[in-house]
Amino acid sequence: MANYARVEKVSETATEARYRFTNAEGVQRYMTLDKAADELRSDDGIEDHTYRAVAMKVGAAYARTGAAPAGLMVQS
Repeated sequence: MANYARVEKVSETATEARYRFTNAEGVQRYMTLDKAADELRSDDGIEDHTYRAVAMKVGAAYARTGAAPAGLMVQS
């Protein structure tokens, strides 16, 4: 299955960053990066293929740089 999502940071505090991701069909969803716990969670509780691809990309960027990325593209 092909996967595409545009990821944008919509807010950030010292403890978390919130992201909006939009798939190829234009469906928008949100996820939160908990910086203290080093965890990502889907705001709607759905952890499908698109969410997992976005979470892995955001998590990898955060682990690599120590900063919440401003935006990303996910394609596979």
